[in-house]
Amino acid sequence: MSDEEKSERQKRTEARAAAHKLKNDPFWTQLESADPMEKLLNLDQEIRTDEAFDAAEKCEECEKLRSFSKDETALCETHFAKAMGF
Repeated sequence: MSDEEKSERQKRTEARAAAHKLKNDPFWTQLESADPMEKLLNLDQEIRTDEAFDAAEKCEECEKLRSFSKDETALCETHFAKAMGF
């Protein structure tokens, strides 16, 4: 049966069934029930990473390393340590 042939009721029923299946998926529930402290730590890490990469754009050492390694994400020792939280 094509989407055009389905009634609105059938479409809603299928959507509810799919949502129910997703809600009971272990991966989905893991994302939903993340510990608030873990969320805070992840946010802190994200900020550190962003700051390190922003600073690395102006860093000569990072530029040399990126050029040598052909890796656009390469960081010098200082910025790598900052990104890792050291």
